[in-house]
Amino acid sequence: MKNQMTPLTIANTLDQSNKQRVEVDSQKTIKQGVRAQNLAPKGNFDVYDQFGKVISNQNAGQFRDATVYVGVGKIAGGAGLRMSDFDRLKAVDFPSMDFVKQHSSRKNVGAFIVKLPGVVSHQNSAKRMYTVLIDVRDFPSSTPQSYILNPASCEILHCNIYESKRYSIAPNHDLCAVCVGGVDWVSFQKQSANNRALLGSYLDQVIHVLKSPNPADAARSVSV
Repeated sequence: MKNQMTPLTIANTLDQSNKQRVEVDSQKTIKQGVRAQNLAPKGNFDVYDQFGKVISNQNAGQFRDATVYVGVGKIAGGAGLRMSDFDRLKAVDFPSMDFVKQHSSRKNVGAFIVKLPGVVSHQNSAKRMYTVLIDVRDFPSSTPQSYILNPASCEILHCNIYESKRYSIAPNHDLCAVCVGGVDWVSFQKQSANNRALLGSYLDQVIHVLKSPNPADAARSVSV
């Protein structure tokens, strides 16, 4: 008798270390299987393959032993970053980069996660690594936006990181926006040879902020 259950691994698109091995009904859709395992996020959600393709309504039996990714419903955005530029930046400068599947496709990346160095606060220069979500859905026409995924807001003492709230890039998650200062995006564009260099310059600016807290331009209440 043919096995009616399909083993697969379910991961979260924003925290891919959070994975669970489960068995779902082979005759159901992937989305139904995720919901039956109580692993669905609140509100609308989609299921993605390793390339960011939506597979929510495909039959679960097709994905035996695969890893699938669950996140908020796919959101159409701007041009984004070309996947070739993303791959180059990851290979050369930022090896921790990992694109967010529901905001990306085979050709373009609309958001990605990267680990960037900083310090604890303007009063504590101990090194701290920040896990940052970068929103590039409207790149290169608009300045990217940066949000801290880790550490949690209650653990952040950096004066240039806002308190947590909800944003459209990840409406089911609490995110802390980074105040990157008055970025002159037009000048950034003029000084950059290509879009890859342009985004690299922006990430360097984020690193500068994380490493050099400025209490004179605080985003959250801190002791001076």
